[in-house]
Amino acid sequence: GGFSDADRCTVEVAMRVAEAWDGEVAVLCVGPSAADAGLRELIAIGASRAIRVAADDTDGSTLPGEETASLLAEVVS
Repeated sequence: GGFSDADRCTVEVAMRVAEAWDGEVAVLCVGPSAADAGLRELIAIGASRAIRVAADDTDGSTLPGEETASLLAEVVS
């Protein structure tokens, strides 16, 4: 589980951009509570904050794109 190397690299690049523009890096995840450990890892490498949108998935499948987009839209609006 957790986040991929690409996810970690993305956070590192975002941190460089945020530093250059005096910003911050927030990571956002749609997933089950098991994702919290991965979010803590991204905070440890430098993200300013982490937000997990609860989407407990009991059957192990992923959410459809439209449902994920809808959940994210609620958070950022």
